[in-house]
Amino acid sequence: LGLTSANVAIGGPIVRGRTSFNIALRRTWLELLTIPAFALANQSSKEDGEENTARYAFTDLNVHVNHRASLWGTFSLIGYWGQDNLSSKSKSWNVRARSPAERYDDLFSTGLCWGNRLVAGRWQLPVGEHWLHSLTVAYTGYGSKSRLRSEGTMGAKESDNYEYYNYEKTVRNGIDDMGLHSQWIWSPSVKSTLRTGLDYMHHHFTPERQTQQTNHVGAVPPATEGSIDAHEAAAYADAEQQVSKLLRVNAGLRISDFRVKDKNYWEVE
Repeated sequence: LGLTSANVAIGGPIVRGRTSFNIALRRTWLELLTIPAFALANQSSKEDGEENTARYAFTDLNVHVNHRASLWGTFSLIGYWGQDNLSSKSKSWNVRARSPAERYDDLFSTGLCWGNRLVAGRWQLPVGEHWLHSLTVAYTGYGSKSRLRSEGTMGAKESDNYEYYNYEKTVRNGIDDMGLHSQWIWSPSVKSTLRTGLDYMHHHFTPERQTQQTNHVGAVPPATEGSIDAHEAAAYADAEQQVSKLLRVNAGLRISDFRVKDKNYWEVE
């Protein structure tokens, strides 16, 4: 427990010697410090017809479950979720209005949130005395959302010059990946290691999706790009040899293909 954040973690065995879990949660509370600071500042600014607030918060969650299945190796489940939120709000009004016609109220607010998420399952299986096979299926995602809102009135409702306006714009983008990773490791001795494997990843890109709401006549809807799908595959092999206490040699080859919009991009490393 800290001044600006708190961490909670629990873990332990589910089945002694075979299955265990660990869960960790973290949360910041910087807004508890900014709320009183803005309240003090707004005491004087309200006299001039202004009020401002801002907020930031971060939260993340980690989950890890591990299970040993004797002859069938080890199974692991990993999960992660993290989110940042940043927002601000500003109000203004005419404190010197001498008549209903001179009144106005404005509200302007912004918001931005972004975060990551991960779910992965891994199976590690010893094969014989020197071989180990690792199979991983994983999903990862990133997303962000920004929002801008403007709203206000001019004049009094009962007057002829009363006007109400509003405008709100939201922009979203993100990346979602789904992958499969298979790796074989051969360790004939503590000084020698050979690794070979196959990777596949499906990418789903959402570059920018905009929505707009307004009561303005003739407003043009924003242009929105469609999502993009891509495929990435690779095969690799590398060897590592401990020559001496001060020298370790590593050499390998990786061939990959990135396919997007019916085009292939090959690369050899």
